[in-house]
Amino acid sequence: MKKLLFTSVFLALASDCGARPVAYWPYEKLTKEADLLVIATPTRTVDTGEKMNLPGVARNNKPIAGLGVNTTFKVLAVLKGEQDLKSFVLFHLREAEPEEMAPNAPMLVSFDPKKNKRYLLFLKREADGRFSSLCGQTDPAGAVKDLGVYP
Repeated sequence: MKKLLFTSVFLALASDCGARPVAYWPYEKLTKEADLLVIATPTRTVDTGEKMNLPGVARNNKPIAGLGVNTTFKVLAVLKGEQDLKSFVLFHLREAEPEEMAPNAPMLVSFDPKKNKRYLLFLKREADGRFSSLCGQTDPAGAVKDLGVYP
């Protein structure tokens, strides 16, 4: 009887969890599907004025509003893609009204060119010539790896 009661309580509590699925991208998949794989450092970040909802995610049953950002990168090494590329623009989103400690928050990226950090970036080319994270706009951090400070 105790086992049945414990199991019932456990199942009742477990079903009340509200997690959102996030795709797992191993390095092999990232490398295979990337149009551009580079080590680069950000040199400039500007808001584009583009407004769109973050795809596939909501907060309090309302879409999360996003704003477009263009970050220009200086290429340090090309591991896959156009070998003579010197710079490129990464298009990504930021939350229009960010909330601290929001459950199931999107895994967005941001860059501070003043910090001289290096990043390993797995990117896809967009129709407009800019690049974006291979993992999409909601969870781009899966394809953006912080390698630390650039000397």
